[in-house]
Amino acid sequence: MTFLPGGLAASGPCAVTGGAGRKTTTCKWRGNAGWVEIVVVRGNGFGPEDLSPMPGVPGRTSVRGMPALTADRPDAGRQISWLARPGLGVIVKAGGGSAKDQLMRIAEGVRP
Repeated sequence: MTFLPGGLAASGPCAVTGGAGRKTTTCKWRGNAGWVEIVVVRGNGFGPEDLSPMPGVPGRTSVRGMPALTADRPDAGRQISWLARPGLGVIVKAGGGSAKDQLMRIAEGVRP
């Protein structure tokens, strides 16, 4: 993680779930700038569209040259999902305050 908006603090320790086939690590931050959630998924046989359900038709972009999907969230946030490499997916969600407006900068700073 190389960038988070100022005014955010971890809302607790990162949580790790899953088993032998797929492991998910979720970290959350909250504060004056809004909220950010970063999810890293390790496993096999999935693509960006499998990482997190997106309402409506997702947009397409890239994160550090890798194809990514973006969408507005029902909770007034935005999210972006991509495969950093085969077997390693990332989801970044942000909302409220300036965090939502800095989603791409946050995503570019994730180094799984």
